[in-house]
Amino acid sequence: MIAYKGADNVYWLFSSSAQAIAAFIGFLAAGFFFSYDLMDKQVEKDETLEVIYVDIKNQYFKRLKALFILTGFSILLSLGVVFINGYDFGIYNLVIAIIVGLVNVVTVVWAITFVIFIIDPDKVKKTVEKLIKEDGGVFEPTQGVSLTRAKFLESFTELETLLRDLAKKYKLEAFGRFRDFMPLGQIIRSLYERGAITRESLRELSEMNKIRNLVAHGEINNIEQRIGDTLNKVRAEIKSKIQGN
Repeated sequence: MIAYKGADNVYWLFSSSAQAIAAFIGFLAAGFFFSYDLMDKQVEKDETLEVIYVDIKNQYFKRLKALFILTGFSILLSLGVVFINGYDFGIYNLVIAIIVGLVNVVTVVWAITFVIFIIDPDKVKKTVEKLIKEDGGVFEPTQGVSLTRAKFLESFTELETLLRDLAKKYKLEAFGRFRDFMPLGQIIRSLYERGAITRESLRELSEMNKIRNLVAHGEINNIEQRIGDTLNKVRAEIKSKIQGN
């Protein structure tokens, strides 16, 4: 087979696109890991962001995984086009070039949308709304008795004080680069690891902590009464453990 007309243009286009996409994704990955570290620092300063940033990190992972897969396909296909561009396969040369070109375009568009997602100043608010919607039965109940936002936060503050007192009893060490006390979520997990609370209490306390975090950042007025009952239950259990019963 012989080279077809325009082979040099195709060679230049797809060899350059493979290099450009690889360089672009490299810069994007560097920016992503900087943003990732910044989130960890923000959680250190404000533990109520923990559950929110965990969800954001999961969204990052899914988008980045898809982006890396697309990037791999784009580079390999572009190199494949460069390899075969010196041979004349008739109409198939054009078809292959168009298909690979579309894959490259999709990769670049996906990368751009990922950058927009990373720098979106409203991503915390949007993620809070998403998490609240996922627990639709807990927040803003339309039937039955409900617990006000203020009452929940007041009761949770009492629970947090008791948990920190229990942590002192078990001599849990201070933790954090930006503060000298352990985040509540870490306290709950550490108490479970020490055998101070049961798996059921771990689940309930983790749920209470998640709800507190969403209430702190979301526009929530009322909470399902079941949450208040559970909060009172675990608060009584923690108080009993502090008293040594």
